[in-house]
Amino acid sequence: MKIGIVTEISYRICNYGNVLQAYALNRYLRDLYKCDVYTIESINRNNRITSPLYIAKVFKRKVLSVLKKKPVSKFSDEKIRRFKQFYDNNVPTHVIRNVSDLKNSKFDYMVVGADVVWHQEHYFIDALKFLDVNKYTDSINFSYAASFGNEWIPDENKKAIGECLNKFAGVSVREASSIDLLSNIGVRDVVNVLDPVFLIDVDDWKMVAKKPNDIECEKEAYILAYLLSPASYEIKVLEEIVKNTKLKCVIISYYKDDFANYSIPFKCDIYNECSPEEWVWLMENANTVVTDSFHALVFSTIFERQFFVMNRKKMMRRLEMFLENIECKERLVVSADFNYKETYKIDYKKINPILSVQKEKSIQYIKNII
Repeated sequence: MKIGIVTEISYRICNYGNVLQAYALNRYLRDLYKCDVYTIESINRNNRITSPLYIAKVFKRKVLSVLKKKPVSKFSDEKIRRFKQFYDNNVPTHVIRNVSDLKNSKFDYMVVGADVVWHQEHYFIDALKFLDVNKYTDSINFSYAASFGNEWIPDENKKAIGECLNKFAGVSVREASSIDLLSNIGVRDVVNVLDPVFLIDVDDWKMVAKKPNDIECEKEAYILAYLLSPASYEIKVLEEIVKNTKLKCVIISYYKDDFANYSIPFKCDIYNECSPEEWVWLMENANTVVTDSFHALVFSTIFERQFFVMNRKKMMRRLEMFLENIECKERLVVSADFNYKETYKIDYKKINPILSVQKEKSIQYIKNII
C-alpha cells in the first residue's frame, strides 16, 4: 500500500506548526499501516488557477524588497537550513511537477491535510489541494483536519470546491465552523477531527525534542513566548507574568527582526534560529507559554503547560474555537489590562478526557477509510 499526503509545507517559511503537523500525519500513517507514506511536494504552480490580484500582491512584495534593499526572505540562512534538515530527515517526500505526474505515482490513497490547505485569500483553486485528480489517478481520496483558515469561500469558487469534495471518500476538518461552511455549498457528512500532532503520543514528541545549545534554559524555569504578530500590549502582558513568577523569559521570534523595534523591560533571551526540534523542547519544558500561535497552544496542552493566548490580527477564530473546545476561554488575553494574580492554574484532569475522546474519534475516522 502507498499513501500520498498533500499539505501546505515549505521549509523556507520556517513555520513550526506547519512542519510538525506534516511530520505527525506522515509518521502516524507509516506507524499504523507499515507502508510507504510520502508527502507530495509540487515544484511548480501550474495546477493553480491564479487571479491577477494574487500576482499583483507577489510582484509588489518583491519590488518593495528591492527598493528597500532588503532580502525577500525574512528568515536567516541558518534558520532555513535547520528547517530543511528536519524536513529532509523526517518527512519522506514525493516530488511532482504538476497533477498530471500523478499518473506514474500509483498512490492507493491520497489525503489532503492538515493545516490551512484550503485558504481562499488568494482567490485561486489548487487542483492538488482539493484532489481534483481523478483523471490522473485511481486513488481513494479524503481529507484529514483540513482548514480554511479564514472560514470564507469566494462565491466564484463555491461550485468547483463543492464538486471536488463530494468525490471524496471522506471529508474531515480541523475547525467545527468549517462544517457549516461546507454544508452551505452542498458538502455533507463532514467530520470534525483533531490536528494530526495529537495523533502522536506525548512520549514520541519527547523523542523529537532537542535542548537548544544557543541559549541557557532549565526545565520549568522560564516563560516561553512565541508570538507571530507581536504587539506592544503583549510585551506588557509578558512583563506582568515575568514580574509575578520571577522567571526569565525566552522569546522565539518568527521573523528575524520581529522584536527589533520593541524595548523589552525584563530579562529575556531572544532566539532567532530555533530549529523545530528545539521548539518542541522549549514547549515541553516551559513553565508557562504565551502565544498567538495555534500550534503553540496545541503543544502547550500536549505537554500540559500553563498558557496564555494573545489576540492576533488574523485567523484568530481557530484559536478561540480550540479554547472553547477545551473549556479554557478565560486564557485569552485581549489587552494590557491583565492581572496575573487573578488567574488560576489550568486543570488538565478536565482537559485530557476531552482531548482523549476526540483523539479516538479522529483515529476511527482514518481507520474507516483506509
